[in-house]
Amino acid sequence: MSEIIFIYKGYEIPIACSKSEKLKDIMERLSNKINVPKNDIYGLYNGKILDEEMKEDEIKKDENNKKKILIYEYDKSIVVNNIIKSKEVICPKCKENCLIKLKDYKITLYDCSQNHETNLSINEFDESQKINISNIKCNTCNIKNKGNTYNNEFYKCLNCHINICPLCKSSHNNQHSIINYDKRNFICNQHGEAFFGYCKDCKKNICSNCEDDLNNHDIITYIKIIKNKNKIIENNTILKNDINKEF
Repeated sequence: MSEIIFIYKGYEIPIACSKSEKLKDIMERLSNKINVPKNDIYGLYNGKILDEEMKEDEIKKDENNKKKILIYEYDKSIVVNNIIKSKEVICPKCKENCLIKLKDYKITLYDCSQNHETNLSINEFDESQKINISNIKCNTCNIKNKGNTYNNEFYKCLNCHINICPLCKSSHNNQHSIINYDKRNFICNQHGEAFFGYCKDCKKNICSNCEDDLNNHDIITYIKIIKNKNKIIENNTILKNDINKEF
């Protein structure tokens, strides 16, 4: 027989186990001993979220010849409502960014990266823009999700193309380009640079490095969009003033 010491809320809790036993079974006995549901706790070992498929003999002894694992509870107070409204217009099918047009009181969502097209009423549109952030999971530990981290903090590694929770970020390759998850639609995954325009042929946002490979593509820059927007506002102001003069 062997023993693993779990450190929970400052207390050392020894659990007897066999050398080939999986951690998930040992954790089950721990949860019974501390009277906390197993799904409400997780372990931290060697700076990373504990892989419960590991066996007891894979846990190394410390300088005091003891096997120790830190135990934490998920913070339920931050999981209030994981359904939020997207800050950007998204496709109801793939949840990726898309374009929108309005005609005859009908909304059409189109030109997402998967080429979906959806026709909705105004009421249906509002519902289609809601997302469950609990479905945004850490691809490293497969335990944490954006809905159960403090302030919904989450990250994305542009090199590995994976989502990362704050705990796993601390042990991830620090040479990789890691960005805040909420900024993923503003930074190029390939080059790590901020987007400056949109390619109508590729149907995607591009950075200045992307442009070098897109000869003869139909590209519109954000600066041009802003200028057009300002021109529309200016024309509307002139029209409004002219109407006021008439009356």
